[in-house]
Amino acid sequence: MRGLKAVLLAGGKNHYLSPIIETRPVALLRVLNKPIIERILTGLPREIDEIFVTYDGNKQLKRFFQKRKKQFPNVRLVEEDMPLGPAGSLKGLEEVLKETFLVLQTDIISSVDVSKLIEFHKEKGGIVSLSVFRTPNPVDYGIVGLDDDNRILKFLEKPKGDQVFSTLVNAGTYVCEPSVLSEIPSHGYCDFAEDIFPRLLRRGELLYGFEFGGFWTDVGDFDTYLLSNRRMLERSMTLRMKSKQPRARIMPPVLVGRECRIGESTIGPVVSVGDGTRIGKKCKIYDSIIYENVRIGNNVLISSSIIGNDVEIGSGAVIIGSMIGDKAKIDARIKIGYDSRIWPKKKVRKDVGEGKLFGCPRDFRL
Repeated sequence: MRGLKAVLLAGGKNHYLSPIIETRPVALLRVLNKPIIERILTGLPREIDEIFVTYDGNKQLKRFFQKRKKQFPNVRLVEEDMPLGPAGSLKGLEEVLKETFLVLQTDIISSVDVSKLIEFHKEKGGIVSLSVFRTPNPVDYGIVGLDDDNRILKFLEKPKGDQVFSTLVNAGTYVCEPSVLSEIPSHGYCDFAEDIFPRLLRRGELLYGFEFGGFWTDVGDFDTYLLSNRRMLERSMTLRMKSKQPRARIMPPVLVGRECRIGESTIGPVVSVGDGTRIGKKCKIYDSIIYENVRIGNNVLISSSIIGNDVEIGSGAVIIGSMIGDKAKIDARIKIGYDSRIWPKKKVRKDVGEGKLFGCPRDFRL
């Protein structure tokens, strides 16, 4: 395993996560108050000595690594001039990926043991080993069919209901041999799941599936993002009070960041509160993600919602199943209806009905 290189795929934009994604890439979305990409990097085996992060030139991601050079000295950013896709973004690394390498998606939270995946790949001797996870509802993902030796016999991306032949899905972490790179065209968009893997299977190459248990979530939309945070909290059953909140009623699992102040309010279950957040009295917050430096007044109800950085929420406000972008301001006693989205820096002075997109660009479509 020594000397292994890894590639983290951090390019592209997911509009299903707007407006929270308008001010950060998916890789910097926070789960338990930590960016996804940081969680992935700190979980990699120490034997990985060089890490390439492919990205689309996002300024926030660039600043993130500039501030963390000492923490991640072996990370190199690789900027794409145009969207090349998960596989296409690796073509430019063909000259440095001369040996077995690891590929990871930065929009996935999972319990896969990367070291065991690498060992499995070496034992099987195939061209690619995919992490695979069993899920009861596989239609939104690439499904995988294995034989008794864990060799992949079938692969189908996003099957229709009558096409489902397996409940094992592609979990987005791969170990590849460098010969895979020769399958990627020099120009244009290319995807592992839709282009490379099916082509290798048709040619009779050996691909294997490494099944793991625990948890796996593709952070692809509002619901799966909340689910990722929920599962991580429930898995750790965290009750971490980095700053004392003697008046608050904390119902675990809850994570409270540094320098927070919470009044006589009920927080939890399954809530993460970012650093520097202030919460007033008689609030009820559950099943939600609260980012950093949020200001929440008194008697506020927040349920199953995502609240971005530096948001201000006036007293008496009600927010149900919604997403609030960074630096938005919600006036007192405002009601934000279920499945609504408030864009960054917008001021909300009247109630927002269910399913509304408040302040979004005219050409935006979900």
